[in-house]
Amino acid sequence: MPLGLLLIAALIGGVVLPDEVARLHACPEEATAAPDGWLSVSASQGNVRFLLPPGFDRLPTEANEDIWAKDGLRVSVRHDQLDSEALQAVSHDGRCQTVIRDVPVMIVKKIKYQPHSYIAWFLRSLPDDAVVVSVSFAKWDDLAVVRHILGSVEAVVDGS
Repeated sequence: MPLGLLLIAALIGGVVLPDEVARLHACPEEATAAPDGWLSVSASQGNVRFLLPPGFDRLPTEANEDIWAKDGLRVSVRHDQLDSEALQAVSHDGRCQTVIRDVPVMIVKKIKYQPHSYIAWFLRSLPDDAVVVSVSFAKWDDLAVVRHILGSVEAVVDGS
């Protein structure tokens, strides 16, 4: 393994990132604390918990995805693999890497057309164990809400 990849793995808790993710620039956003009064919700996909503002409704969906929605905001959670095909599919969008709650994350920003979306790949143990949290929004005023939602995600392993 190249020295650079070893150093990156050591810095992010031993998870070895694919070269394509390891070379991404750092996201300018920081994980942010959610405002008081937000509610903790759990997704059935990948043992994930996060916070939402009051008033979000859980929508009926396919078995492999959980969705909540409110006033033009839509949050979905699914379990997926981050492989070369997935990386190529998102290569044209704005991508960056960060760490949220000690889990390395690749964020894909799709902001050219509405609805805008931030798609966060929580890379727990590659290559086949990523939790994908996508937040779609129509108004730029909702960007702070999007950041709070993503910053509150806890990608819990093994139901703990």
